[in-house]
Amino acid sequence: MKTPTRLKPRQAYLGANGDLRTSANQRCWPEQAKMEALLGKSLQAEGWTVVRAHRYDEAKKHGFIDSQKLGMEIFRRLDPSAPLIVAECVWQ
Repeated sequence: MKTPTRLKPRQAYLGANGDLRTSANQRCWPEQAKMEALLGKSLQAEGWTVVRAHRYDEAKKHGFIDSQKLGMEIFRRLDPSAPLIVAECVWQ
């Protein structure tokens, strides 16, 4: 297994757990994206940089972790010593 890339000091991962329903994730994504942008600006004002733990999926049209399998794949790649923020602003 590949060793995760270590984050730089004052960098933190940001992740967002979603729903098993693609339609719910797509509907809620715009508000989640707004919140993540505000959170990133707030952390930047404190000298931190956000590194998204997982990408926006163009095919699915959302950036949530939408399955246990995907979550396991994502967390396996993260630096285990790095700070992790899981931020949610929607409830499906």
